Amino acid sequence: MRAHHATRTVLVPILGDDISAAAFATASSLLARNASRLVLLHVSPAHGCAHGSPAVRRCPRALPRWRRLAESVGPDRTFVEAVTGNPPAEVLAEADRFHSDTIILGPPKPATSRDAWINRTIAQLERRSPRRVCVANARRSNAPHD
Repeated sequence: MRAHHATRTVLVPILGDDISAAAFATASSLLARNASRLVLLHVSPAHGCAHGSPAVRRCPRALPRWRRLAESVGPDRTFVEAVTGNPPAEVLAEADRFHSDTIILGPPKPATSRDAWINRTIAQLERRSPRRVCVANARRSNAPHD
């Protein structure tokens, strides 16, 4: 049995270039309390940039959502990490490391996407994680409630 922590830790994996608008909204609502902290985890598969890892750079655009989320929480409550490897295993390892209460993921990508690894990662985390996994949905708010 895990000890109860007064501070809620929310882990938001960045699978691909950015987090979804739905993941941003869900995480923002959970992080509105001062007794919370944010862990942003850039994850790329070990097999390289041909499969949508962050190494593939696109045209510059507005400040990414993950960066806006980090700035909204503040530096004293935010930790940013980057890892390469087996994405579900890396996310679970970081969730353990930071004693995360919730893992927030964006919705799956279209089936024909070159980022198919993201969909596999989401599905595996939903099946394997001993922690609460929230797959944000743009059509409705599914933020976990206290």
